[in-house]
Amino acid sequence: MTDPEPKEPESPPPSAALEGPPAAAAGSADDQSTAGLRRSAFRASLGLGIYTLVALGLLAWSLWRGRFSDAALLLMAMLVALPPIVSYRTQVLRRLRTITSGGDRGERPPTGGVTGERIDSGAQGGAPPSPSAEA
Repeated sequence: MTDPEPKEPESPPPSAALEGPPAAAAGSADDQSTAGLRRSAFRASLGLGIYTLVALGLLAWSLWRGRFSDAALLLMAMLVALPPIVSYRTQVLRRLRTITSGGDRGERPPTGGVTGERIDSGAQGGAPPSPSAEA
């Protein structure tokens, strides 16, 4: 007797996995993500302000006491720590702006390509680009 070929387990069609949640759930998820991004932006701004005030206060205090090596270390710490905080805050604000500007219609505003070129809104509608946009 020969064994029958093993059957492959049936999986749901791939299109079902690509479909998102119903429209009502998508709207509430968008509202939740907007609220979460606003909280993140507020916390990043607050943290940036507090960190800057404390670091500058310590820097002034160390200079006032004549501890120039401590002041140099504080400056280095600020140069290392501030860019990631500012970058995170910028990314959160950019994402929040993208969601709030195109969130009502489900669209995203046109962005530049990989090369950083601007997309002319007239060029998207089939009209030829203006000479000023090409220059």
